Amino acid sequence: MKKLIIIILVLLILSLGCSPIYYSPNTQNVPLISAKGEKNVSVNAGSSNANSLFNSVSVFDMQGSYGLTNSLAIQLNAGFFNVTKNERGGGGNGKLFETAIGYYVPVNKHFLFETYALLGYGNFKSIVSGPASNTINENISGSLMRYGIQPDFGYKSKNISLAVSTRLLKLNYFDVSGNLTYEGENQVDYLTQNSSYLLFEPALTLRAGWKPMKFQLQLGNSYNLTNVSFRQGKTFFTVGIHLNFL
Repeated sequence: MKKLIIIILVLLILSLGCSPIYYSPNTQNVPLISAKGEKNVSVNAGSSNANSLFNSVSVFDMQGSYGLTNSLAIQLNAGFFNVTKNERGGGGNGKLFETAIGYYVPVNKHFLFETYALLGYGNFKSIVSGPASNTINENISGSLMRYGIQPDFGYKSKNISLAVSTRLLKLNYFDVSGNLTYEGENQVDYLTQNSSYLLFEPALTLRAGWKPMKFQLQLGNSYNLTNVSFRQGKTFFTVGIHLNFL
């Protein structure tokens, strides 16, 4: 009986670990710009969990921002995502490139408010193998566009910064192709017919260090308001280095 339970658990873990993932949140770029000419650069790495405990996506981000005027700022962001291959070749990867323009206003010496309009383009590929797939190494790939707004409110000092932010996003898929059937459903047909999703992504960002370099921690969550069961990364956690120049 013990052996049977162990076998069932192993098969369950393998099945969950091989499920496809179509989206993962990246680190939110929360620069807390307070003056014209201010520049921020950050590099972050972390992960987000998907629909099960055993599914996770590794995330690597490079981000930059610049104060164009006394109230306008721009961003450039790049995110790279990876699901580690298993012994049978199942895994996945993706990329997202994003630009943003926004408005910022200092509330007082230390507190400020920002809001950004975001536009991003990317792609994904997921390869499924093992018990969760009818055949070995079925795959699905496609392109995506993501756009929305990101307001944030933060505290900023010489050694510490703290901010709360949220993204409200529209996620659209197109040019989907492949041969993946998962849980009895053709995933290319599914993603083609269900190509649009609304996402709500709150986050907390903490920075500590010295001027101009601080260490950054960010914790957040991606809520799919269209389909709570959508196969995507949800809770995300990243760490990195943030550089600020005036």
